[in-house]
Amino acid sequence: GVDTVSVQAGIDRLCRDQASLVRGQRVGLIAHPASVGSDLSHAIELLRHVAGATVVRVFAPEHGSGGGHQDMAGVDETYDPLLDAPVVSLYGNDEASLSLPAAALDGIDVVVADLMDVGARYYTFYATIVRAMPACAAAGVPLIVCDRPNPLGSAVEGGAVREGFFSFVSELNVAQRHGMTVGELCRLAHAQQQHDLQLDVVPCRNWQRTQGWDETGLAWIPPS
Repeated sequence: GVDTVSVQAGIDRLCRDQASLVRGQRVGLIAHPASVGSDLSHAIELLRHVAGATVVRVFAPEHGSGGGHQDMAGVDETYDPLLDAPVVSLYGNDEASLSLPAAALDGIDVVVADLMDVGARYYTFYATIVRAMPACAAAGVPLIVCDRPNPLGSAVEGGAVREGFFSFVSELNVAQRHGMTVGELCRLAHAQQQHDLQLDVVPCRNWQRTQGWDETGLAWIPPS
């Protein structure tokens, strides 16, 4: 249970402590197989059965909602039987497919993002959320990012991104090993984009930046 785990991820805090943010709301969920709470329930189950939200649509990053697709493979996904939810792929076969289409926000009150990252700039999960932010802003749909620890800790290594080399694997100008959480990366992007977006980051509880992953008490679910 939650109480036996020293660190609480953002998805647990949202669904158990701040459920009023999503209760009764129609949610679009950006998630993958590592989007689980401390009891290993998937975020979609926590939102439905703990927080009392209605998950209308899942937005899937690279590798798809089930994580089974190879890296760089375009995913054409419309439904996940395990999650029992319609899916919109945010990693299709062209550049446009990496952004959240405006029509996909129809009937959605709030977008919740819960993606496990590995702390390297070229991992595309944080970029998926960053590229969804303009669509949320344009539609007036709030975005809630459920934070998770950076499994590589606080160390920063490697250079920045040279002008002309920004891409989906270098979405933000941060170091190769950036030492930031997904929530912090989204706050950085929000400040740079200057869109009129209501962004809420639900931080982890009891997490110390200097902790190694094995000190958090959280299960490691490979994000890809």
